[in-house]
Amino acid sequence: METILQSARSDIINELDIDPQLLSMPQPSSCEVPASIEPLQQAKSTKRKAGDTVVISDSEQESARKPPRKIMQHMTATASVDVLDVTASQGISPITLDHFLKPRSRLPYSGCKAPSRRPTDIEPLPAPVTPSPTPITLAPIPRPPGMTLSQHFFTIATRIDARAMHITSDVEFHLFMDLQAEFGWISFKMTPKQWAAATKTYNNHLEEKNRANGSETVKKNPQALL
Repeated sequence: METILQSARSDIINELDIDPQLLSMPQPSSCEVPASIEPLQQAKSTKRKAGDTVVISDSEQESARKPPRKIMQHMTATASVDVLDVTASQGISPITLDHFLKPRSRLPYSGCKAPSRRPTDIEPLPAPVTPSPTPITLAPIPRPPGMTLSQHFFTIATRIDARAMHITSDVEFHLFMDLQAEFGWISFKMTPKQWAAATKTYNNHLEEKNRANGSETVKKNPQALL
């Protein structure tokens, strides 16, 4: 049976002109390639050197960027030797540079204190004491006779004689009644200008009466006639 199958297979291959070696190749896999690759596999990279495969991770890449330890030691030693050569060529000793490069806490002047005053130092002259000015006392304003304390305060605050705001004595009252009857002074028929003119007329007649009697005259304000 196997011989029949092999002969039939060889006949088919010869008829179709197929290379027999293609039959020995492995068949393609039906498995799908995973879409995501693990982060560790992505981070790793291969590097060939002299036929060997070397795997380098992220940490190894950072360390690979730095020169080897022996090279670093050699560079440090070379730099220090160059600095010593430069300082020696300029005549500056390394001790002097070390003194200037010390921390501030080790500087010689960090622990210095302010020099104490000597008794021979010149004492500063005290500032002259200026006498304080004496407070200015204002003379009290005398209160006229017959004026109350409130009237006196009103007179000082407003500079208007409180006695000019109203009619007080009998002479002032009777004079106002006579002039009102003579000139027809009625409040609801008069304007402020008319009351100002009436007040001027009243003060003129009042001065004449007081001059005849020998008494002081206090000119009235239009408010007194109203």
